[in-house]
Amino acid sequence: MSKKFFEAFIDKVLEFPFWVKEVLYIKLRDDFTDKKVSESDLHTPIEESYQLHIPLITFMGKKELEDRDHDEDEKVYRFLQGVAEGCSVAEITLRNFWTLQDTAKVNVYCIQKEYLNQPTSEKVLATALYMSGRIKMGDYYKRIGKISVDDINKALQRQKELTALGKNIPFAQILISMGLVTEDETKAIIYVKDESKKRFIFNSGMLGKSTTTDSQRIDINANGDGKDKSAAQLVILRQEIYDLQNKLNQIANIIKR
Repeated sequence: MSKKFFEAFIDKVLEFPFWVKEVLYIKLRDDFTDKKVSESDLHTPIEESYQLHIPLITFMGKKELEDRDHDEDEKVYRFLQGVAEGCSVAEITLRNFWTLQDTAKVNVYCIQKEYLNQPTSEKVLATALYMSGRIKMGDYYKRIGKISVDDINKALQRQKELTALGKNIPFAQILISMGLVTEDETKAIIYVKDESKKRFIFNSGMLGKSTTTDSQRIDINANGDGKDKSAAQLVILRQEIYDLQNKLNQIANIIKR
């Protein structure tokens, strides 16, 4: 069983003296405020946090992990392996050097293939679907109970009317103008989705650096710090090894046939 290094990282932070944790809390609180993260989001119960969600593998998922009958992408098996070991979404993401968006895509796929049980929390499922790009903002708000189907239909009708007048207004802006959601709530959910596209890289000192990337690879800043470049190069090397392993597994499966 692989080490759960994210848990080790959190445990290390929790060992800090109170005064250090208080400083961290104040700085984080101010940062969240600047990013328009709502007070309700800051008090999300553990069972409704997508990052802390621990997926449950099904019998079908265990069988696929063991036999690989359906020749799934290697990411699927890496995800299922983490789930089989009782890892959280955050743990699986960090272990594989994925973005949270990468993980959400695999997570949703595994649910649809019935390799995993559907989360009991509607917010957890809605977050996974939204981060993976399977649903849009309006559907996300509906799933978490913020707006109703009737609200969405009225907003769509209003958008259609404005479009007929030559005004192309984004759907989120329509929801705001109708008083169904606030501008801060909209900015916060967009911010959260944008952040899900970033990687968090652990170094040997259990400290991390997040790097925004539009693809699965990390671009190395030629003018960056030596340690940062080394960390990014390590991730690229591990990604190349992962790609090679994936190709070898595909070849092996073809030979078995």
